[in-house]
Parts: sequence; structure tokens; C-alpha cells
Amino acid sequence: MSETVNKPFLSSDEKSHCCNGTSTSDSKSEECLETWKKELKLACNELMEVSATVTSAEGVYSNAFTWEAKLKKWFENAEATHEKASSAYAELALFIKAVETLETNTAYTSKALQALICLVKKILDEVFTLLYEGENLTESNLIHKLKEYIRCNDAIDEQKKQAALDCIAAYESKVRAVYDLQAGIMNKMLEILHCANIIAAAVGNAPLDCRDTETVTGKNLGLKWQLEDLRKRLIGGSTAEEKVQACQMDKKETTAIAPPCGAEIAKPAKPLLPIRKMEGKMDSHYYDNLGKLKEAAEAASINYKAEMQAAREKRDKVLARKTSLDAAIRAAEAAETAK
Repeated sequence: MSETVNKPFLSSDEKSHCCNGTSTSDSKSEECLETWKKELKLACNELMEVSATVTSAEGVYSNAFTWEAKLKKWFENAEATHEKASSAYAELALFIKAVETLETNTAYTSKALQALICLVKKILDEVFTLLYEGENLTESNLIHKLKEYIRCNDAIDEQKKQAALDCIAAYESKVRAVYDLQAGIMNKMLEILHCANIIAAAVGNAPLDCRDTETVTGKNLGLKWQLEDLRKRLIGGSTAEEKVQACQMDKKETTAIAPPCGAEIAKPAKPLLPIRKMEGKMDSHYYDNLGKLKEAAEAASINYKAEMQAAREKRDKVLARKTSLDAAIRAAEAAETAK
């Protein structure tokens, strides 16, 4: 194998340039070597400084990038929430219309059942007069009078009398059957009316007086009022302060949809939903400020990234100079040893 020949790291011209154009004598070479070592030490110190700057810049950029990503996600969630709120608002409006129709139907059903009960009650009263009337209930009722009239009428043939009395007897048995069922009939109809009133109240009932204990607890609030209140809350048009003001009015001044007093609906600091615009309203403070923060975070992330890249470039230059000096020193020392 051929012996490896140690070659100097720098050429004579490079050494001459490094040593300010001096000769390449041993003394001058030693001077150049010492100069390189001093420069290497300075380069090492400078590398430590620029490396620290790069580490700091990378940390700042990492934090800025993380913050930007969070704000971007929050903003996307706000956009998605707004779209869902808008969709829910549209569906709620359709639902309210259907509930309004249901409210009308349930109210009319309740009134119709009341009228029907009155009619049935009147019929049962008429049945009572057929069977029982006056102080002597066994002799002065209408059916009894009719039978007595037929029996005592000499102008009527006996055979016809019997036939008529048989017909009256059959009719009387049916009337008595109806009369015997009147309690069950009325109870069932009253139960039906009670259920109808419950449904009507659950659908359309609204509080009339905030000072009513039942009203304050919310037991008497109907579905329509709840949906209307939800619709107002979606567009930021219903707050606890407005409810309290309405509750402080006299009873005669309240309306059919007066909201209740009470803490069951907390006062929102800002309109809850939607996040963005609806029904001519401006953007909420949350959405507006979130957008501004996102834009600021994006700009900051770009600036910090540029600063990090500039710090890295400076570090790479110092590292390259330090590496070159280190290689040159080792090569020079190896050349001196080989002499």
C-alpha cells in the first residue's frame, strides 16, 4: 500500500492571503495558525450566541404557530356553530308555526268539549224529567203521566192501549239505562275535557302574573312560549333584565306571552347565538374579536418564522466558518507534525 501523504488544508496562496500576504516561512505559518485558533475561539463563542438566538426564535415561532392553530380551530368552530345555529333557527321557525296551529286546534278542541259536555248534561237533564220530576218522583214524571193518560182514555181501544203501553215500556227501559249510565258518561267526558285542557295548557299556556308561585317555578309555561323565548335567545333578543321589567308590571298590563320572573334563565353577558349576523344584527364581540386575534396571530407567525429563518441562516454561516477554521487548524497541525 502506498503511504498516505499529508497535504496542507490551505494552499500557499490561501495561507498568504490569510497571513496578510506574508511569506510562508515556519514563523509566519505559526503566526497564521495562532490567528486561526483565535478566530476559531471567536467563532465558537459567536456560534453559541447565534445558536441560543436560534433556539429562542424557534421557541417563539413554535408558540406563535400553536396559538395560531388554536385560534384557527376556534374560528372554524365558531363558523360551524353559526351555521348550525342558523339551521336550527330556521327549523325552529317552522316548528313554531306548527305549534301555533296545534295551539289553535287544542284550544278549540277544549271549547268544543265544553260545549259537548253542556249538551250531554242538558240531554241527561231531559232524561231526568222523563223519569223523575216533582216532589212525588214515582207519580209525577212524564212517562208515568203518559201511561196514565193512555190507560184512562176511554176513546182508545184496549188492544191499542196495550200496544202503546208495551212501546212505552220498551222506551222507558232504554231511558232508564241511559239514566243509569249518566254518572259514568259525565265522568268520562270530564276526564277527556281535563286531558284536553292539560294539552292546551302545555302547548299554548303563558304566565299571566309573575307573582304567581306556579308561574315563577315555570310549571305553567306552555310549549309555544318556551319556543318563542328560545327563538329570541338565539338572536340575543331576550335577557333576564327584560323579563324582570315585564314582571314588575301590573297584572292588567301583562300580555298573554309575558315572561316569568325568576332565575331559571340566566342573564347572558352577550347574545349567546348566533355567533355571526342574523336578522340585521352585527357580529358578536366574541366572533369579531376572535377574527381579529386570528389575523394578528397569522401575521405574528409569519414574522416570527422569518426571524427564525434569518437566525438559522446566520448560525449556518458561523457554523460553516467555525468548521472551516477547525479543519484548517487540524490540517496545519498535521502538516507541522509530518515535517
